Amino acid sequence: MRQQLALTTAPLVAFLIGLACLVGAIGVGLLFTVQTTLDWQAVQLWRIEWLLGASASFLAGILLKKSTN
Repeated sequence: MRQQLALTTAPLVAFLIGLACLVGAIGVGLLFTVQTTLDWQAVQLWRIEWLLGASASFLAGILLKKSTN
């Protein structure tokens, strides 16, 4: 996988963490059932947090890749 993406170790780790965060965002929606508006808002907040984590990780991977080139 490392050779196919042409990434060094640090950007690859950031990429994998970003993928894990995306899976977490999807998993939150699948695992928690929504019965009230408050539950729905909580699930949406958790999804936002997971997606922000993924965005930060992908951005870190991009910056790390640029710094190694």
